[in-house]
Amino acid sequence: MDLAPAPFHLPKFLRQIIDIIRARAEAKDITLTYEPLSPLPATVVADEKRLRQVLLNLLGNAVKFTDRGHVTLRVTAKDEIRRMKDENESLPFILHPSSLILRFEVEDTGIGIPPDQLERIFQPFEQVSEAELRAEGAGLGLAISQQIMHLMNSQLQVKSEPDRGSTFWFEVTLPVTGIIEQEQPVSVREIIGYEGARQKVLVADDKEYNRRLLVDMLQPLGFEVHTTEDGQQAVEEAQAWRPNVILMDLVMPVKTGIEATRELRQQPAFAGALIIAVSASVLDADEEKSRVAGCATFLRKPVKMEKLLDLLETHLKLSWLRAEPKDQGETVAAPLISPSQEELTVLYKLAQSGRILEIQARADHLARLDEAYLPFCDQLQELTRGFELDQIMAFVRQFIEEQNGKT
Repeated sequence: MDLAPAPFHLPKFLRQIIDIIRARAEAKDITLTYEPLSPLPATVVADEKRLRQVLLNLLGNAVKFTDRGHVTLRVTAKDEIRRMKDENESLPFILHPSSLILRFEVEDTGIGIPPDQLERIFQPFEQVSEAELRAEGAGLGLAISQQIMHLMNSQLQVKSEPDRGSTFWFEVTLPVTGIIEQEQPVSVREIIGYEGARQKVLVADDKEYNRRLLVDMLQPLGFEVHTTEDGQQAVEEAQAWRPNVILMDLVMPVKTGIEATRELRQQPAFAGALIIAVSASVLDADEEKSRVAGCATFLRKPVKMEKLLDLLETHLKLSWLRAEPKDQGETVAAPLISPSQEELTVLYKLAQSGRILEIQARADHLARLDEAYLPFCDQLQELTRGFELDQIMAFVRQFIEEQNGKT
């Protein structure tokens, strides 16, 4: 394995990790929490993919082996330890270069690990005798995670008590930059549709949240979207409906996305169809399997609208229709008057569930209800057009906290 360091937004990265694991925790009625124990840098330089792989492995194992209680991810930024020397500076985009030690800790209240296994859990699973761990494949994931840590000049550590839980942690030294987001494609908020015939998109995913989010992204732009819940349904719907593109989740019941893709590719009608693999996996092997099965490209969850639209533009050769630029003349900021606490709570819960279209409808309703809410609703609508769920929650939460402070 090689590392490919690049700048990325750390808080957003951590929220996405929690979002990926949340459904597994909720399915077992386990409390999943994320606790930043200190202010965190906005942007760090690291191999985002490899760091995600390690954290997903640790959190995934914690959820697997916890039947009650909680799983917690804690992150701490320690004091600055050194200044990068100019002669060693290989990243010209770094402003005010410096490095921090970041500590990542995953705690659970699960089954724990027997003392005689603690020294062996980072070895490949075939060397681990604990049947339960071997059946879940946890040992192999930990072995890979430990290898990644060694590449990052760090080491996974663990403390555990049988029947009481485990805590895994590691510390890494990462450069911190002044760049919050290095790559900023043309804002998706400007895109309002596309030229030419209407395109049909089939979304195959067993999770309602994922299906709804993709529908909400694509329908307002003029795409006709159908959804299915498993691989067999995807094959049948594709044969009956003949979509222009299929967004295929890889892990589904009845038939996996890999099996469904192979079956469709064996049919002449789908030999050249655009099938995009959609998966939360960070393993190169899973991406390669999807390509071998016949997927044209690979889209990682949580799906970023910019990346999705970029793939559709490239493979379907679309020309986007964009909104007229706003008049940059006189700009007088109107005061943001928020609606009631009840309305704010509804908006916050909708954002937590990813219900973008319902947020837009609610904002329209509030704007009609009272013109005083127009600036608030306009800013909310602007965030929904970019599918900025985290920003929507932060935007609404500040008004909830403000109203709570007045009571």
